[in-house]
Amino acid sequence: MIGGLLGTIGQNTGPSLVSVSKASGATSRSIAFSAGVVMAVFAFFPVIGTIFILMPKAVIGAALVFTASFMISGGIQIMVSRNIDTRMTYVIGIALLLGLGREVYSDFFKSLPNYLQPFTSTALALAVTASLLLHLIFRVGTCKTVSVHSTDARSNPDDLIEQLRERALEMGLAPSLLERSIASTAQVLEHLHETKLVRSGLTTTLSYNEIDLVVAIEYKGILLSLPNVGVRHHVLVEEEAFSYGLADFLTGVYPDRMESRAKGDMVSIRLVFSV
Repeated sequence: MIGGLLGTIGQNTGPSLVSVSKASGATSRSIAFSAGVVMAVFAFFPVIGTIFILMPKAVIGAALVFTASFMISGGIQIMVSRNIDTRMTYVIGIALLLGLGREVYSDFFKSLPNYLQPFTSTALALAVTASLLLHLIFRVGTCKTVSVHSTDARSNPDDLIEQLRERALEMGLAPSLLERSIASTAQVLEHLHETKLVRSGLTTTLSYNEIDLVVAIEYKGILLSLPNVGVRHHVLVEEEAFSYGLADFLTGVYPDRMESRAKGDMVSIRLVFSV
């Protein structure tokens, strides 16, 4: 946007760099920062660009095939990494058909009004625009929610977990995501049961919107303390040691984010898993 306002070449990310990272396995941020510094220095020496201009076309073609292969395979992996239901089938199918149709019926798309040309001038622009719009439209009503409630504070957490697992299977979650969320939830429920922090009204709710899976645990009682991971405590009493160990297990291995709060005797714990 800044480049457009200044009337210069638009700036963008380098899709081919994703292919290089995937092929080499080098994904450290240090590499990105170092490369950014090198590019910033090169910007003051335009003559360096002639090195790439003078490169033989055979070399450029081979590099293009190399990066494009990884880009295509990476794109397919991203598309199939989620549950492809009817909505996602339409998003992927229509976007690909429009992109291919742009090359087959190029005269039709060239005849469209000028204000549509930025979105239809190339197959990539048309397919990306269509997929984004369709995804936003089909996102309406995609959130699924299931919950398990227990009025007895002494209820066996294993029974609650089994009920939660049965209802979560109806949501069509990926097996890895399901097991990860259930394992973390079981750890929290077992810890609440052993420490007798719950007085009444334990409710566990799963909400899935195809982007995040949120496990909300609400009850009346005392807030479960889950300290930050990575903080070194030199002196720990025996009760604290287990609590810190549980926090390290949960935040370090399973949930992507955790939130906990208490309002009066009402306690809420949220475990967020990014899909």
